[in-house]
Order: sequence, then C-alpha cells, then structure tokens
Amino acid sequence: MLSMKADPIIPGKQIPPPPLEDMEKVADQVDESDPELLPFFEVEAAEVLSKMESLLQAWHVPGSGCPCPLDNLRICLHTLKGAANSIGQLRIGSLAGGMKDVLHILKPAQVVVMRTDLTKTTIIVMEAIKVLLREAHAPQYNRARKELILSAIHSILDLKQKVVIAQSAL
Repeated sequence: MLSMKADPIIPGKQIPPPPLEDMEKVADQVDESDPELLPFFEVEAAEVLSKMESLLQAWHVPGSGCPCPLDNLRICLHTLKGAANSIGQLRIGSLAGGMKDVLHILKPAQVVVMRTDLTKTTIIVMEAIKVLLREAHAPQYNRARKELILSAIHSILDLKQKVVIAQSAL
C-alpha cells in the first residue's frame, strides 16, 4: 500500500510520493488514507473537479471569448495535489501533480494549438481521479481502474512530450 513515509534522516519530514514516471509500478497498489480527513478531502476534490470541468466547458463554447483557463487549471491541480498527498491519496496527488507540471511548462503560444490535446488529457486525468475517489472508502485491486490510471499517466507523459517537441520547433 502507498503511504507517505517518514524520512529516517530528518524527523518529521515526509518522503514525497513517487514521480508520475514511476507511478506505473504502483498503479495497482491501494492508497492508505487518513479516515478522519477523507470526507473533507472528498468534498474539496469534488469542488475542484467541478471547477475544472466548468473552466474547460467555458473555454470550448464558440464565441464565448473565454480566455484560456491555464492558470486556473494549474491552481486547481496544485490544490488537488497538495490535499491528496496530505491525506495519503498519493496516486491522485501524482496524477494532479504530473498534469500541473505539464501545464507549467506549456507556453502561452502553444495553448491554442494544443487545446484539443490539453482538454483531452485533462479529462482523462479527471476521470481517473474520480475513480480513485470512489475507491477511497473500499480500496481493492481492480484491473479496469488500473488501466484507467495507466491511461491517464500515458496521456500526461504524451502531452508533455508534445509540448517539449513543439517548444523545440519554436
């Protein structure tokens, strides 16, 4: 089971969850959550996911003039990452953090060109997070869930590669 582990060298310091690239190895493991904090996290996560959905929908309404939600999506993902990691939902934290990191390296000039890929990947990540949230109360291995997590990981890594390639062409 995944959980934040205490650093044996520095008392009180937590060892962070594995980076997104290493999540494939632990995608089928179950996170250990703080049962007292889990209900609060679920409420916050639902609000953040709802806000992300609204941002993406508004961005895709023709003629709405809605600006790119990049900064707001980054804030949402940062919030979700921190909250998830703090209660032991490390897979959610890694997915949110991995997506946030891609948005962080994305240049404003790339946003319009990569809008479809950005939206698609964000939706895949949000769906994986929703599945992990539902699993939090009754954790158990589920092959379909593992495949969804792996799909989200690969989507993030593919988007990151596209961003880097596009930047080298600029």
